[in-house]
Amino acid sequence: MFSLHPFLVHFPIALLTASFVFEVAGWVWKKPDWSRVGWWLQLAGTLGVICAALSGVVAEASAGPALLRAADIFAWHEQLAFGASAFFSLLIFFRFSSRGALPPGWPGLYLVALGAGVGLLLLTGWLGGELVFRYGVGMSSPSP
Repeated sequence: MFSLHPFLVHFPIALLTASFVFEVAGWVWKKPDWSRVGWWLQLAGTLGVICAALSGVVAEASAGPALLRAADIFAWHEQLAFGASAFFSLLIFFRFSSRGALPPGWPGLYLVALGAGVGLLLLTGWLGGELVFRYGVGMSSPSP
């Protein structure tokens, strides 16, 4: 069965990583326009990570028997994906509460949190890669 999950997962990784880069650069070089770009990238990436996590739930149903061999890694991958979705949703809430700008009074802390979220997302993606490329989860068997 076709799964959107492998297609969707790359967008939040790229968008949220780029968001972090733009936010840090905008803060360091005092470029509010770069921060605005970071904000829009973060918003799109957060929606993307939610969609990717939900599509992963759907993809799980057709993952095949290889999933049993990698149950521990899959559990970590799934939990981190939902954790990343919740974490980035929380960060977006803080951005909305400060009208899209970095939260005043503690922008450095916000950027550290954003960077930690990107790290969490990259770890989640790495585990997903392990599931596919090491254990063959979601791969179709070759035809006889």
